[in-house]
Amino acid sequence: MNILFLGVIMGKTGRRAAARFISKFTAENNRPELIIVNGDHATEGSGLTGDTAGELLGAGADIITLGQNVWGQADIESVLDKRPDILRPFNLPGTSPGRGTLITEVGIGRVPVGIINISGYTFIGRILPDNPFPIIHDIVKDVSARTRVTVMDFFAVPTAEKAAMRYHLDGMISLLVGTGTHVQTADEQISKTGTASITDVGMVGAYDSVVGFEKDGEIKRFTTSMKSFPRTAEGRARVDAVLCEVDPDTGWALSIKRISEIIET
Repeated sequence: MNILFLGVIMGKTGRRAAARFISKFTAENNRPELIIVNGDHATEGSGLTGDTAGELLGAGADIITLGQNVWGQADIESVLDKRPDILRPFNLPGTSPGRGTLITEVGIGRVPVGIINISGYTFIGRILPDNPFPIIHDIVKDVSARTRVTVMDFFAVPTAEKAAMRYHLDGMISLLVGTGTHVQTADEQISKTGTASITDVGMVGAYDSVVGFEKDGEIKRFTTSMKSFPRTAEGRARVDAVLCEVDPDTGWALSIKRISEIIET
């Protein structure tokens, strides 16, 4: 079973690049059984709408995960209630709309796969998540009771928090993908107990940018310390992703490959 996970989608440029990459990838390879994208910045750099979600799903994504910008768009509450294939961080208050886990059947054999969306809590300023470390084992055990293959999107800012989660869940899940930093790390690995992981998968957004945002606005923000309203950049795009092969019978990862390509948008 192959799982393709695309990094954080950055605005219109990221959406277009993701669509072109998925089309190109599936034309050149067998389509992965599962394609997941992180949509935390998909709509003008902050959150997701029903329309942008439909655009990503129509382009070939099977699941969309989110992060600290989950409430960035006004209609997301109704979207989350209607679409089980769009996940928000599990460790938000139980009264929040939507869900943080999903069991879906994929491929010709309809293999059940569990997907978990979780948020870190260090330097997270736009939402108020619970500390994921004390609760994550129970969440994983609940999902794993219904499937052997489990994939987690861990949206967090510090790389150390994501690296720590890698060892905290070693041997318990098939694939741990870190998101939130927007810069792909060169530390993909498979542990001795079969868990594949990468500290951060990166982003899908403008190549000539500051982590997907327009350069001038970000430089002004750092130069003046004034509040800014960042805009996602346009132009040719970088597509960061990972492709992971998992044994559906054991849930153990067999391979993980980093992908980083330039796509004209």
